[in-house]
Amino acid sequence: VDAGLVKFAGHELIWQHLHRHALADLFLDNLEYNGGTTGLDALWAAVPILSAPREKFSARYGASFNRGAGLEALLTARNGEDYRALAIQLAARPGLLARVREALTEGKRRATLFDTPAF
Repeated sequence: VDAGLVKFAGHELIWQHLHRHALADLFLDNLEYNGGTTGLDALWAAVPILSAPREKFSARYGASFNRGAGLEALLTARNGEDYRALAIQLAARPGLLARVREALTEGKRRATLFDTPAF
C-alpha cells in the first residue's frame, strides 16, 4: 500500500470522527480484535468491512456485522491468506469496491443490522 494512502488521525469530537469515516474506501478489520463500535460506525458511513473471523469472540465482530449487513459472502474471508487476497482484489478493482459500497448503502433499508426498531 502506498504510504500516502494511509492516514492517521488524532482525537476529534464524535461528529467529526464519524464524518471522517467517509474518507475511507475500505475498513480492514484487525484479525484478532475486531473493530466493534468503530466497525459499525464505518458500515453506517457506507465503508465496507473486510474481516476474517477467528476463534475468539473479539475476532468475530466484523464477520457478524457483514452478515447482518448482507455482505458476508463478499467481505468475510476464510483465513489470513484469503483476507490478503481479497484486500488486494478490492484495491485493484475500484469499480468492484464501488459496487460493494452501493450495495451497503442500498442494503441499509432492509438489512437486519440497520433495523433499529427490530431490536
